[in-house]
Amino acid sequence: ADNNSYVRAISTSVSAESAAIARCEVKNLGRVPSNCPSEGSMVIKVNVPTRLLLDRNGSLWITTDTSGVFRVSHPERLRERSISDTSSDLQSFSSKDGLSADNCTPMLEDKEGNIWVATRDGLDQFRDTALVSVLLPASFSRISIAPADGGDIWVGSRADVMRIHGDSGETSFVRTGAFKPYTDPAGITWLIGYSLEEWKRGSF
Repeated sequence: ADNNSYVRAISTSVSAESAAIARCEVKNLGRVPSNCPSEGSMVIKVNVPTRLLLDRNGSLWITTDTSGVFRVSHPERLRERSISDTSSDLQSFSSKDGLSADNCTPMLEDKEGNIWVATRDGLDQFRDTALVSVLLPASFSRISIAPADGGDIWVGSRADVMRIHGDSGETSFVRTGAFKPYTDPAGITWLIGYSLEEWKRGSF
């Protein structure tokens, strides 16, 4: 991590190219004009990074002076490309999300795998949870749920049926005339509404 808002992956020996990039950034006060050498390794662009931590699951945690905490869950998958603070590959946690302050420095992982971050105003704990938050459409009302195959979940409303995929929180919609899902003891999913439909071979 450097003072110019970059967190950079480098090889075991710093190449002449990465040294030239660093010199160009310092000369231009963190800005990278077009005449600077192009970036060849993974770069994460965050606002004033202060500390780095790789946890036992291989996630990279970054504390900052002004923007809270950032996390990249699998940094090894992101080689050879840049990540900005608006990228979906970069999770952010700030005072808007409940962090005690956006000014963060010390960070550690305890023996249970919890991540502790000290901020200007408190001590915050991050830990794994079995629950994944899923935002339902505002149009959904009188909601009903049922298990689906592969660990997915059916969510029914008066207007649509939505399928939530595993632990990813990703969703897809299935257009149908029924709206209340039910999975019977044999594992067959039914939809009840203005019609009765059965889930079979990828459709109702």
